[in-house]
Amino acid sequence: MLKRKYHEGSDPWRVRVLGEFPKGESDSLISLEAVETSTIREVNISNDYILNIGADIARYGDDETIIAPRIGGKVFDLLTYSKKDTMETVGNILRAVDKFKNMYHQINRVKIKTDDDGLGAGVTDRLKEVIRHERLKYEVIPIQNGSSAIEKDKYYNKASEMWDNMREELDANLSSFIQNKEAIIQLPNDDKLIKQLSNRKYTVDSKGKIQIESKKEMKKRIGESPDRADAVIYSFAENNNTDLSLLKGGSVWG
Repeated sequence: MLKRKYHEGSDPWRVRVLGEFPKGESDSLISLEAVETSTIREVNISNDYILNIGADIARYGDDETIIAPRIGGKVFDLLTYSKKDTMETVGNILRAVDKFKNMYHQINRVKIKTDDDGLGAGVTDRLKEVIRHERLKYEVIPIQNGSSAIEKDKYYNKASEMWDNMREELDANLSSFIQNKEAIIQLPNDDKLIKQLSNRKYTVDSKGKIQIESKKEMKKRIGESPDRADAVIYSFAENNNTDLSLLKGGSVWG
């Protein structure tokens, strides 16, 4: 069972299964320590008014469609579905929005960030149609992993930029924990999410650009695609960049 949860030889496997110290392999972009620290922190969201939804759309039969709800610095328990058709997925996203609006009455703005690569493009288009037809005041932000990064001199593509920005937030959250300061990020204690966030490898090319491994490469290496991690990272994405306002100590408006 534990072998299926954690890739044998990885830091999560070494720490959780063998009880050993992590090796802290340099080719994993985000550290296990930073990820796990975020699962034991609590973020106050009483002054945050925007509901952010990150949605990663399943591509293959054994992949999952993941919906990641976020308010402020808190990412709530992930909603997971086996592969569904476009309309079912759109319905699941909109039901998630309704659920959180009913639970948190301070919400006055909704941003839905959808995986717009491959099959996800159909979900994005249909979601926009339904929102327009129902006259819902929700924003839809398509995420294209292979598109150009904002900081083109630093990152190979958009996915690499988003993942490294998430690393910055998680590292800052770890530092605030060590210094006994207010929490920045709160993630659900989800074994698969922890595994995926702390296992994606990266390289630096001859020009100094960071490039994360592809979903296909990661799935081949550890046996699963980073569906949950991507959905969480999408929830922090914006039109032009990842929302890093948490690092500035303010509430998140993205």
